[in-house]
Amino acid sequence: MDITNLARVFGPTIVGHAVPGPEPMTIIQDTKRQPKVIECLLGLPVEYWSQFMMVDLDQSHPDHMIIENANCYTPDQKGERVHDAGHKKAS
Repeated sequence: MDITNLARVFGPTIVGHAVPGPEPMTIIQDTKRQPKVIECLLGLPVEYWSQFMMVDLDQSHPDHMIIENANCYTPDQKGERVHDAGHKKAS
């Protein structure tokens, strides 16, 4: 997805409106501004964003990027943990 589409999708959620409970005209104006703000943010150089991130170079391999959550379930498994789903014993 390109920057323009990302901005269009995430603009309303991330930027929001100029005032709480906006009037219809404000909503129309904000709708035009929201993607522009996100496009500007996404256009900032990597060096800018890197000041907000801490990366442990020893742990930067993709295998270490997996986040396990024991409280994560899928609806079709009715309470069975996703992590354990592939390790079911045959009855």
